[in-house]
Amino acid sequence: MKPPTGKLMATALRRCRDAEIAWEQRSEIDLADPRNRREFRGWGIRVNYEGRLGWAWGEPSELPEMLLDRSLQAARSSPLEGILFAHGLPMGSAASAVEPISLEPHLDKLHRYVSKLQFLLPSLLKDHPTRIRASLRWQMLTLATRAGEQVGQRVVYQVVVDSTHPPLIQAQLLAARLRNNPSELLMELVWQSSHSDGVQQLSAGDTAAVLTPAASASLVTDLVARHFDARRFHTQPELAAPWGEAWLSPQIILQDDATLQSGPGHVPFDGEGQLKRPVSLVQEGVVHSHLVDRYYARQMGVDAPGLAVRDWGLPPTPGWSNLSLLGGRSSLGDLAKDMGEGVLIDRLVPCDAPCESDEFCRLAEVAWLIKGGRPQIRLAPMLVRGRFSQLLGRDLVGVATDRAWYGRCLAPTLSIQRLSLEPCGEFQALPEPPGTWW
Repeated sequence: MKPPTGKLMATALRRCRDAEIAWEQRSEIDLADPRNRREFRGWGIRVNYEGRLGWAWGEPSELPEMLLDRSLQAARSSPLEGILFAHGLPMGSAASAVEPISLEPHLDKLHRYVSKLQFLLPSLLKDHPTRIRASLRWQMLTLATRAGEQVGQRVVYQVVVDSTHPPLIQAQLLAARLRNNPSELLMELVWQSSHSDGVQQLSAGDTAAVLTPAASASLVTDLVARHFDARRFHTQPELAAPWGEAWLSPQIILQDDATLQSGPGHVPFDGEGQLKRPVSLVQEGVVHSHLVDRYYARQMGVDAPGLAVRDWGLPPTPGWSNLSLLGGRSSLGDLAKDMGEGVLIDRLVPCDAPCESDEFCRLAEVAWLIKGGRPQIRLAPMLVRGRFSQLLGRDLVGVATDRAWYGRCLAPTLSIQRLSLEPCGEFQALPEPPGTWW
């Protein structure tokens, strides 16, 4: 049951310069136990009180007056200057009549998809026992300001298939739309298994490399998190990607695009109610935009481009919905053939190895040695390092046409002429940072 957001808004506007209320709901369903659904509900209020920002979050049963009092108390001690929440937002009527979508058809579709995988995998991967994990997430956000209410909801499918015994073979799907045929996921698994009969250690040093879409997505998401997020610029201004400068290769065209309907970050409006549209971060190597919400947009003297996101139970922050790196004209095979000798890297995961502030560093869990333009043998896990501005700048050789989703990033295969490899030693893999809720 929706809490009394209208009553809270009316009370808040009598005491504050401005207010914004979020009513959030979500369900998480594991296909292995679909009856045990995890349900979450809560509401929060952000206020501009005496020129300061305050935020409070509570259960739906919390009284509006108590939630408002906690937000006012937070504003009194907040270092953040107040902003207007409804400025520039479309006027709308109350969204209380919008009903949550039925999840049963989506569960049936996910079940059919997994059933096909279960039938085909034993024949395709005879020497590699696998497990399948599948889940469904439904999310709904109602955002109320003086301009009215907006409501949006989405369903996200997640499927992970990996080997139960070494060497690691893994493919995953995270999408707002689920295709009936799991051919792409199956092809990725079969391709990995065909080059994993043996494992070879590779000496440390610089080498040419081809990054599959999964590895390219890791590079792009780390680049944006490190050099485009305005929250970092207050403490480390030197990390900001130089606005208006040709910082990367002319082959790099990077956008945040929540309008991509197959992307897991597809939403109608951002975390502050602005309608989503494609936003260019890098255009032919030139930096066009940083990740800013309304607060940081005012701090930087720019217009807010609709790049606010929300983690569950938290106020908006700068972030992306779907990162989209445009493809080029080559294929993965063409890039490997032109390279001749090097490594093919597929799965890069975070790790606890130390690195500098402008350095990309991940653990390559899945990679192969390339000889004569073709993958030959599986490589043992190793550290991958390089400067972001070099890997996607002067050292970038080619960009392929093929693109695939990995997390919330749609990326193509990349060819890089120089990448540093190191033994992984005692460094351990870390979990991938979770994506934002909205």
